Amino acid sequence: MAAVAAETPYQAWDAVRAIRVDYEVLPFVVDERRSMEANAPQIHEGGNRVKREPYERGNVQRGFAEADVVLEQSYRSECELHTPMELHGCVARWDGDRLTIWESTQGVYRVQERVASVLGMPLAKVRVIGHYMGGAFGSKLQAGKYTVIAALLARKAGQPVKLFLTREETYLAAGNRPPSNMRLKAGVKKDGTLTAFDFSCTGTGGAYPAGGVALVDWLVRDLYTCPNVRTECTDVYINAGPARPFRAPGHPQGSWALEQMLDALAEAIGMDPVDLRLKNIPTQSQARAGNPRYTTTGLRQCLEEGARAFGWEEARRRSAESRGRGHLVRGVGMAGGLWFAGGGGPPSTVIIRLFADGSVNLNMGASEIGTGTKTVMAMVAEDLRLDSRDLLFEGGTVVSARDPSKRIKVTEVSALKKRGVIVGVGYRGPNPENRVVNPFAAQFCEVEVNTRTGEVKLIRFLGAHDSGRVMNRLTYESQVIGGITMGIGFAMTEVRVLDRSQTGKLVSKNWHDYKLPTALDAPGEVVSLPIEIDDVEANSVGAKGLGEPVTIPTGAAIANAVYDATGVRVTETPINPMQLSRLLAGKRKEG
Repeated sequence: MAAVAAETPYQAWDAVRAIRVDYEVLPFVVDERRSMEANAPQIHEGGNRVKREPYERGNVQRGFAEADVVLEQSYRSECELHTPMELHGCVARWDGDRLTIWESTQGVYRVQERVASVLGMPLAKVRVIGHYMGGAFGSKLQAGKYTVIAALLARKAGQPVKLFLTREETYLAAGNRPPSNMRLKAGVKKDGTLTAFDFSCTGTGGAYPAGGVALVDWLVRDLYTCPNVRTECTDVYINAGPARPFRAPGHPQGSWALEQMLDALAEAIGMDPVDLRLKNIPTQSQARAGNPRYTTTGLRQCLEEGARAFGWEEARRRSAESRGRGHLVRGVGMAGGLWFAGGGGPPSTVIIRLFADGSVNLNMGASEIGTGTKTVMAMVAEDLRLDSRDLLFEGGTVVSARDPSKRIKVTEVSALKKRGVIVGVGYRGPNPENRVVNPFAAQFCEVEVNTRTGEVKLIRFLGAHDSGRVMNRLTYESQVIGGITMGIGFAMTEVRVLDRSQTGKLVSKNWHDYKLPTALDAPGEVVSLPIEIDDVEANSVGAKGLGEPVTIPTGAAIANAVYDATGVRVTETPINPMQLSRLLAGKRKEG
């Protein structure tokens, strides 16, 4: 509606406050469940529902008929809001008809393309620079309105303009992980063979199409071997901010339902939860056309080695012994996971310049989003041994593979001395045909529950992850710890609160009212167990994704541990003292 540029933030805010806007207040609906009712305000002509194409394989009814046990349960996960440590924003500067933007972004090319398109400029005249970034998790994959506004103001002012959102504005405008209302019916034989899944989901991406139910059903379709599967997802419009990619979009929600159901099935047939999952390990993608095989499938190793390192059987025995001995009870839980992407792919171009003194300059278009990209790429350029016509590059020395005694320092190569610099350009090749590159995971946790207050204390966590080759152990473990912590927020603390009755506005728009997990919420012990299976088909270094898959199974593992401790199944997030106390009180009344 309006934008102001000034020499100081105070002058700019004074000018903004002087602007008066008259609004026409219309009826609103901010709850996707209410939005589906017949008398709900219509956000768009044609209704508030957008049904996605259903998925089906096999015969679900036949699968349930073949099962010895059939269970059905509803689940809900609340909306999470993006609020990274570094705010969203940029600096824009014009030099004649050329525009340079310094932006906190995950995708410099996407920002370049969007800004050039909106302003009607050729790509060659828009340059986007992204340095180190203080968090994004999917919320900075695209240009924001602030990017275009900053560019327009800078052109009008004839000076560089810096525009960053405030903390409250990030809650309002930086996107979210949508809420999901899920129902899952599942069948299993007494030997642990899964026979059928029937899954439905409703969610919301806000007031416009934004992927409100995207990928929520993927784990049900693809994680475990099951011949008969049906899923149906419905996106619902509400008067709220749009969804955006949020660390493994859709997967934590689907895991919340599927992994709790797997534990319930295991209990019903008297089987260990780990053993049930081991009974149904896939070797190929069931949800993709043609059922292509995975390049590597480390789920079995994640489950077996993770359970062994965690001390799963002994921990289950201890938790059983803790019950009935007081108001503090222990429980253990676990969950498996799969990230539907994680293999990367073209296009990708890297330019390396080797100088006469042996130093190296590496140019690439990948953003450093906090995962250690620059560190790892520097390691690849200096430490990766690449064979070319019997030559190996070892640090600063070129060595013969057949005769290691034949070697020469890079600084002594005559051609390099003459030229001063050698430039190499590398391109990423295509992904393997009829193969799928996916990372797998299994996580295990132990909790202590105060049955008087409903407080849940996370004692320890172990994450076993098949993400191919470990490029750097320190950055690898940092991703595991960070991903688990984010999963804790999804399961235990985070919820978007909208005023449903009076204003429709967001009321949890600061770090006080919107509860992010802190060091006090994290477990005292977090163990990262890499399941290192080099994936030679995935890419030139044999690595698969890690940052996103880590957060997928965390919430369900916590919920399963809480059930193990209390006998109460928490089907709605967040597992906070208020909700758990209410559920525990209900159980006592039933008893």
